[in-house]
Amino acid sequence: MIDARDSGLIFYLFDERIGRWARGSPAALLAKLRRDLRAHAGGHFGAAAALVAVERLRLGPDEAAPRI
Repeated sequence: MIDARDSGLIFYLFDERIGRWARGSPAALLAKLRRDLRAHAGGHFGAAAALVAVERLRLGPDEAAPRI
């Protein structure tokens, strides 16, 4: 959930913005998202923030999914 607001109390438009960075690595995605969120919120967050990115790896034809 993204509920960061700017000085005009406008919520961060996560769904509209995330597609810009979806093709990079998880680390690059998080760095860009963190930078963009900070800019939107005026340079700081009023509460704690946690960001997580998950990368889906494609298996080759001879590979089996790991058993957990």
